[in-house]
Amino acid sequence: MALRVNISADIKKATAFFNELDKRSISYGSSNALNVVIRTVRNETINEVADVRRVKRSLIRKAIEISKRAIYYELTTVLRAVGRVISLREYSARQSDRGVTVNVQGTPKLLTRAFGPGYGRGRFSQAKRLGGHVFERLTAARLPIKQLWGPSITTGFIKDQVRRVQRAAIARDWQRTMNQKLEEQLVKLRAKYGG
Repeated sequence: MALRVNISADIKKATAFFNELDKRSISYGSSNALNVVIRTVRNETINEVADVRRVKRSLIRKAIEISKRAIYYELTTVLRAVGRVISLREYSARQSDRGVTVNVQGTPKLLTRAFGPGYGRGRFSQAKRLGGHVFERLTAARLPIKQLWGPSITTGFIKDQVRRVQRAAIARDWQRTMNQKLEEQLVKLRAKYGG
């Protein structure tokens, strides 16, 4: 899943305000502004996905990446969520006498047929030998078992509330950042040509 931001249409407005700048300087300023804004959008997306999916921010940060940065001749940037399903162990899994409690979306849920971190006693407990993951017994017998998985970060990335935060961050920061970066280009040109 990806969020693509393309701002080529906005350059015409900028040209009217900064008529001293040539097209290349406007493109440089626009690409710098776009890269600044997409970093802000990424950080706010990470915070919002952390509210949607109850996993560590470090996992979310690894999964949400800026896969394409804007350059002066291509004013497009892409924020992308990657990754597979995540072990339920990462969703605050806790073993109790009744099963394993996990928190995927903000509400703890009890999995009665599961066992996981803290199951068994001592150094050689079954859950520790199996990496601390959460498993479910498929029959009443001890074996067979299967590992349980939670949703990936990409499913949180496409939620409506996350998309609203992304759009709001772009709307809030884009024009201000673009004006600032174009002013920086103007200062550079004036310094270069003694204006």
